[in-house]
Amino acid sequence: MEQVSLELEELAPRKVASLLADQREACVAAACDRVADGRTMVRRNAALVLSLLEPMAPEALEKLDIARKDADPIVRRHAVSAFSATGVATDTAVAALVRGLNDDDDGVAQLSVDGLRRVLAKAGPASWMRAVDLLADASFVTLIRATPLFHHLGERAIVTLTAAMAHHNGTIRRWARETLQGFGEQAVPVLIDALQRAPLREAAVRTIEGMTAFDDSHIERLAGLVGGPDSATQAVAFRALAAMHKALARRRQRLASVGHPEFYTRSLSEKQLASATEGVDAEALVWNLRDGRWYVKANSVTLMALVAKKGDPRDLLASSLKPLLRDGEVDVRLATVRALARVIGSEAVPGLVEATLDPDPRVSGEARGQLTALAPRAVSALVKALGTTRRDAELMHALDALAAVGAPALAPLTAQLARGIAPRARAAAVMGLVRLEAADAESRAGLIAALDDVDETVRAEAAHGLGALFVGDSGVFAALRQLAASESVSEVRRAASLAADRVAGREPSPKVLAPAQLPSEAFGVRVLDEPELRALAGDLTLEGLRGLTNDGRAAVRCNTAAALAFDTSAGEDEEIVRWLVLSLKDSEPAVRAAAAHTLGVSKPPPMVVVPPLAKALTDAAPDVEAELIGALMSYGRGALGPMLEALTDRFHVAPADLERVAKRIPTGMVRPLAHYLHRPARYSVRGLTADLIASMGPRAVDAWEDLAKAVEEPLGLLRVKVVNAIGRSATPSVGAYEALLIVGNYDNRASVKVAVEGAIEHLVARLDPADVAAAGGHDAQKDAWFRSVTESSARVKRG
Repeated sequence: MEQVSLELEELAPRKVASLLADQREACVAAACDRVADGRTMVRRNAALVLSLLEPMAPEALEKLDIARKDADPIVRRHAVSAFSATGVATDTAVAALVRGLNDDDDGVAQLSVDGLRRVLAKAGPASWMRAVDLLADASFVTLIRATPLFHHLGERAIVTLTAAMAHHNGTIRRWARETLQGFGEQAVPVLIDALQRAPLREAAVRTIEGMTAFDDSHIERLAGLVGGPDSATQAVAFRALAAMHKALARRRQRLASVGHPEFYTRSLSEKQLASATEGVDAEALVWNLRDGRWYVKANSVTLMALVAKKGDPRDLLASSLKPLLRDGEVDVRLATVRALARVIGSEAVPGLVEATLDPDPRVSGEARGQLTALAPRAVSALVKALGTTRRDAELMHALDALAAVGAPALAPLTAQLARGIAPRARAAAVMGLVRLEAADAESRAGLIAALDDVDETVRAEAAHGLGALFVGDSGVFAALRQLAASESVSEVRRAASLAADRVAGREPSPKVLAPAQLPSEAFGVRVLDEPELRALAGDLTLEGLRGLTNDGRAAVRCNTAAALAFDTSAGEDEEIVRWLVLSLKDSEPAVRAAAAHTLGVSKPPPMVVVPPLAKALTDAAPDVEAELIGALMSYGRGALGPMLEALTDRFHVAPADLERVAKRIPTGMVRPLAHYLHRPARYSVRGLTADLIASMGPRAVDAWEDLAKAVEEPLGLLRVKVVNAIGRSATPSVGAYEALLIVGNYDNRASVKVAVEGAIEHLVARLDPADVAAAGGHDAQKDAWFRSVTESSARVKRG
C-alpha cells in the first residue's frame, strides 16, 4: 500500500481521490497536521485532501476554515470549494462562502458563488436571510458578485430581497432594491404585496418607481389598493400606479412631433430649429435619440438644448445623452457636447472632460470651451472629476477649466486633498492647488500634511507643489528636508530634495552631460538608428548607460532606452527597469516607444512591467502603440487581458486602430484571444475582441469554435460584431454558413440580419475561384451550402 506523503510533489485531484479511497484516516490526519505548514506546496496538498472528503469530517472543517484565510490563492480555492460539500452545516457554509465572495482572487470568488448557489438552493428562508445579514459587513465588490447569484436563484430570492428592504443596514436596503429591479416584472407582484406592509411600504414604492417592466395585470392589482381603506397604502399605491403609467407611456412612445418640416430629412442648425420649440419638451425627444439616422439624433439633441427647463428628469436625459458622446458620427458628438451643459447642468462635467480627448478637433475644442464656461457653476463636480479621470490629458484639461474659476475652487480642492478616498483624487487635488497658485495658509497646511500620505504619488506631487508655491518658507523647507531624509522611495526622495532646493532659492542646473561623457557626439544631438547604435556597442555598457539616464535631452533619453535593448542583463537590473517604466510616461513619443521596445526585448518580471505597459496603451500615439503591443505580446497570453482592458478604456477605437492592433497580434495568440469573447470578460471587452478577430481576417481562423459559441449571445451589438468576425475570419464552409443562416433566421433585429447578409457575402468572396468554377460561380456555391444544411430544422431552411 502506498504511503501517504504530502511533501514530495504537488498532488493531482485524481491521485488524492485514490489515496482517500485506500487510506482515508491516514490522509485526513496528515492533511490536518500540515494545513499551516510553511511550504506552499504542502499546504496546497493538505487543503486539496480535505476538500475532497465526502462526507465532510468535523475536524477537517476546522482546518479548512484556517486554510480559507491562507495567503496562497490555490489553497484558498481548495478550502472554499469544500464548504458546499455534503455534511457541512448550512450556516457554516453560508458564512464561509459569503466571505469568499470578497476574495481578491477571481477563482476563489467564483467558487464561492457556485458554492452559495448550491447551498442556498437547498436551504430555507432563514439561511437566505443569514446570507443577507453577512453581506451587511461586506465590501462593494462582494455585493456586485452577490447580485447575479440572487438573480440566478429565482423566485425565492425575490421574497428574501423584499424583506431585506427593511434591513437595519442602509447599504443592504439600497442593494436589495437595485437587485429586485433586475428581476423585472417577475418581482412586481411581491412588491405590490409589500406596499401593504408598513416597514416595507416606502422601499417597495421606490423600487417600483425605478422599474420599467410592467403589464396591465399589475395596474389592475394596484387599482384595487388605490381604493382601499388604508390611507397610507392608498398614497403609495397611487405613486406606484403613476410610475407604471409613465413607464408604459414611454414604452409606447414614438418619434416626437416637431413643427419644422425638414426635421426628419436633413441636418438643421440651432437657428433653424429655434422656431420649432413650441409644444415640444426635452423628455419627448428622448425616443428620437435611438433613431438610426445621424441627422435626426443631431437635430434632436440641439432642439433638446433649446427646450430644456428646470423640471425635466435629469437622470433620464443624462443617461440618454452621454452615450452619444461616443457616437460614430462627428456631427452627433459635436451637437451633444454643445447641448450637454444646457440640458443636465453640472452632471455634464464627466462627459465633457472625457470629450476633451475626442479625435475630432472640433469636438475636443468645443468640449474644452463648454467645460470652461460651465466650471464657475460646477466647481464641486469639476473637483470630483479630477479624481475620476482615466488619462493624464483629461486631467490637464480639467485643471485648465478649474484655473478659470480661481479662488472659489480652493476650499473644495483642500477638502479633497484631506478626505479623498482614491490616491489619484488626492494627487489631482495637489495639482489643482499648484495650478491655482494657492499660497494661503490652509493650502500650505494641507500640502505639508500630504507629505505623510500613504501613496507615494501623492507625496511626490505634494513635494513638487510646496517647492513651486512657497519659495523662502523655512517651515516648508524643514518639512521637505525631513521627507528627503526619511523617504524610502527614490522618486519621492528626489522630488523632496529638488523641492527643498527650490524653496531655499537654489534652482537645479539643467541636466546636460558633457560631450566627453557621451558615447559619441551624435548621441546627444539626434535619435540614432539601430545600425548606428550597434556600431557603438563597445562603448554602451550597462553601467555606462546608467549614467546617461539622468540627462535632460530627449535624444539622449531615446538613444539610451534603445541601446539598453542590446544588453541582455538590463531586465534583471531593478533600477534600469524602474527608469524604463517611468520613461513610458515621457513627454517625447520616441522615448516612450524606445522604452516599450526595450522592455519587450529584455522581459523583466511581468508583474512589474505589464500593468504600466497596458496603462500607457490607453492613449498612445500610433508609433508608440505598435511598440507597446509588441512588448505586451512578448509576455504571452497573460498580457492579453490588460491589453484589451486598456484598449476598451480608450475614448474611441476607430477601424484604423483595430487594423494596427490586429497586425501586431501573432497567430499563436488567436485561441487565447478568442477566450475573451465569453463571460466573465466585460461586455465591452468581448465586443472589442470580436472586432479584433474580424480585423485579423483569415489569420484568426482558429477562433471559429469560440465564435460559434459567442454568436448565441443575445445582446444585439455583440452578436453583430461576432457575426462580422465569422464572415471575415472563419473558413468558408457549410458549417460557418449554417451558423450564420440560423442566427439570421431566429433573430428578427434588422441590424443582425444586415450583419448576417454581409458576413455570408464575405465568406463567399473569400472562396478560392478554383473551388467554385465547376459549380458555376459563387452563387452556385452558396446554393450548394444551402442544400447541405441539415434537415433537422425545416423552419430554418424555409427561412
